[in-house]
Amino acid sequence: MLSSLPYLSTLFYRDALIVSQAFVSAVLVVCALLTALWVSRIKDDVAYTRILQDAEEGSLTIEDTPEADGRASTLENCISRGACGVMSLLTLVVWYWCIAISIGSSPKQLLFCLGGMLFVYLLTALLARLLRPSEASLRALKRLLQWQAAIATCYIIQLPTMWTYHGQVYLSMLIGALPIMLTLKFNSDSFVHILRSFLIALLIAGVMSYGLQRSCISIFATIDHGVGVVLAGTPVAWPSNYQWSTRLTRALTFSHRPCEPGSVDGPCQIYLTAANNLSSEIIINAHFSADESRKVVFVYRESGGGQQTERGVVPQKFSVPGDYSRDVHAAYVNGLTPGAVVEFWILADDKIVSDVRRFRTVPLSGQVTIAVGGDAGANDLGQRVSEQVAKYDPYAAVFAGDVSYDNSLIGCACIWDKFLSNWDKIRVKPKDMSSSAGLNDTQGYMIPLIFTTGNHDLGVNAQPSTQRYDSHDCDMTVMRKLRPLYFGYFAFEVHDGEVPEICRRSNNHLHVLGHTTFLWALDSDYGEPAQSTADWIPVAYYLAGGLEPRPRRHMAVYHMPMYPGLSSPGIWAQSTRLREVWERDLFAKINITVAFEHHVHAFKRTHPLRDGKVASNGSSSGFSTVFVGDGKWGVSPNDSPSEDSLARDDQRFAKLGTVNHVWIAKIDLNVEGSVSLVAVDEHGVEVDSVVI
Repeated sequence: MLSSLPYLSTLFYRDALIVSQAFVSAVLVVCALLTALWVSRIKDDVAYTRILQDAEEGSLTIEDTPEADGRASTLENCISRGACGVMSLLTLVVWYWCIAISIGSSPKQLLFCLGGMLFVYLLTALLARLLRPSEASLRALKRLLQWQAAIATCYIIQLPTMWTYHGQVYLSMLIGALPIMLTLKFNSDSFVHILRSFLIALLIAGVMSYGLQRSCISIFATIDHGVGVVLAGTPVAWPSNYQWSTRLTRALTFSHRPCEPGSVDGPCQIYLTAANNLSSEIIINAHFSADESRKVVFVYRESGGGQQTERGVVPQKFSVPGDYSRDVHAAYVNGLTPGAVVEFWILADDKIVSDVRRFRTVPLSGQVTIAVGGDAGANDLGQRVSEQVAKYDPYAAVFAGDVSYDNSLIGCACIWDKFLSNWDKIRVKPKDMSSSAGLNDTQGYMIPLIFTTGNHDLGVNAQPSTQRYDSHDCDMTVMRKLRPLYFGYFAFEVHDGEVPEICRRSNNHLHVLGHTTFLWALDSDYGEPAQSTADWIPVAYYLAGGLEPRPRRHMAVYHMPMYPGLSSPGIWAQSTRLREVWERDLFAKINITVAFEHHVHAFKRTHPLRDGKVASNGSSSGFSTVFVGDGKWGVSPNDSPSEDSLARDDQRFAKLGTVNHVWIAKIDLNVEGSVSLVAVDEHGVEVDSVVI
């Protein structure tokens, strides 16, 4: 026991939120048990008091007569049963809400949950005291409390399979086992009744656990898979497209579930992720239902004049859990010609199982475009913004955190499927139709993806003291050692010519456009401490030193903003460590000229800043960075900050707002070229622009 104390202290320090939730769970269980015990004592006290009173009055008689059950007692029983039912239902709602908002980190929310549960149980006990229910009603109330404990057990046990807070899996299961054990301990019935109650409680918990298996809690997602929940008026005020689903609800609502075993022969998802050099490399990804014997080959060729040489590459296969385990095939393709159009298709067991798809490599000169945004989700609003992206012919799209809002839940594979299916519809239409003769031009060019980590991708909010998903403590076959689907589905780097194993994928990655531009995709104090990212950047910069001429333009993209466009001190406090560690010592060294920031669901652009101050015009000394973004690709207006909360008195901001948007970066790849930034909303309106 003593040997486990350092481990427990580490858990409390590293993930205080989930430990707080476990504490709330324990409080709920204790309240339920105390209420049940109190009600039982009420029953005993009432009977004993009546016996004493009758004895003192000399009217105590022993008669074997049935208890009268008149209209008054019937009404009393109905009221009591109804009150107990309502209280039990309210308890379920409050408990579910506690689980739902635990992805947040606000102490106010946790206190609200704790107070709400205490209030519900206190009200239940008070009603039992005031109504003086019959013994039948008391037994019914006691059973309700036991069933409530069983249901609470189910929810607590679900935590390890829902959130990837692996450290507390045993703690959660231990707390989850307490209600049934302790309610039996305080039960004074016969052994037969105890056994029957135990079996019924297990049955209820088992049915609920099966029904809630692979739970998914996701915001900013269309209600395709489960139940939409409206929490308006709460401290969170999430919109109606907050979705809760389970494997059972998805089975009932899906006519077809992607990657279900035996459902299809071909891939259920196909997408591209950018490797290091966008001019000559790409990673092609395809999801299949799990099958050990399937042999997959990706065939590609560069289109254009002359003879086209077809090449085949056998992808690496990664098994990733979800509703059903699926095989993610990822193929690293290099040696491509800059500025080329590449076609590819997929073979499975020597049969063509996909259509012919195309993408473009980045040229070495001229102007190229990329799209950058954050906080997208898998909903119609985000899709309308994405449709505007395609009109600017981007060579890549960067989603800087909170991509699908899966919250690191294995059950939310359905949300990633929705996101990827939506993105597959976003294509760049060929402008030169003569260069694509013989092909289906309605599909257009696929747009490679680049992601960075956000709090809703990793299921965390607290700043880490060490790497959160340590590669040395990762095993994709063990639930408590799983990495989030963010890592399981997407790779943006290559090690020794191969896509790295899921457990070895980095939080940070670097991408090169032409010979002049670096795009740094960074973790912003979620997956690892800000200092670790700062230590990684010079190493990556050195390893990329073979590029000639050496890139001179640097852009950074990440989730947590250093300069949020809100006036809230709490928001600014979250990014203090980023400003202290990154800005002066890191951004100055590599001269980050543009930083794309997100997370706060607003819109902003700063003046050029140096050391937190507006840079002097015409000054040739030092460097300056323009910070843009604030993350509102697909976030609902209901979850956006108000206009009054914007930092309009801060002179460092050139423009502020709350409009949904994505930034289009038009990059002149010439050595002395500029970067033009255009912000576009869901209607295609250019709401802001600047040249850097």
